[in-house]
Amino acid sequence: MAPAGNPAPRGRFDRGLLPDPETYYIATEGLAFREKRGTWRTADCPWHGGQSLRINLASGAYACMGCGERGGDVIAFAMNRHGLTFVEAARRLGCWIEDGSAIAPPPTRPAGLSAADALALIAADAELLAIEALRVANGHVLDQNARQAIIDAARRVLLLATPPGGRR
Repeated sequence: MAPAGNPAPRGRFDRGLLPDPETYYIATEGLAFREKRGTWRTADCPWHGGQSLRINLASGAYACMGCGERGGDVIAFAMNRHGLTFVEAARRLGCWIEDGSAIAPPPTRPAGLSAADALALIAADAELLAIEALRVANGHVLDQNARQAIIDAARRVLLLATPPGGRR
């Protein structure tokens, strides 16, 4: 959520607009794959430089066998690599649709959110929470951006899980 007094941008995430993982990793991130075939490819790790970053070209998931950096898709990679929030990463990847206005974060569940959009948002947030929990379990120390992303994701999940009327 945006800090008090700093309205959150109004918009929505559209997973269908995510770039193709192979195109993203090669053209945007400048990675070079050693293999020419297969779902999983190997590249140099941008975090530690070793030749141990494994990338799934079907889902965009990545995991470095050397330093432990990992994530579930190209959004997670952009967030982790460039220190971005979810919305910043989605904007950078062209899958955040702005509506041109700004509003303060709502105190209750958004009325206009369809069930499908709510499930997609919860799924993305649950994936982020799971990835970060695994990173912490493996000894990774979270930076401020990652901590804020976790807090924002947890708040969204709780907000969406709260039925109208406010009690679960």
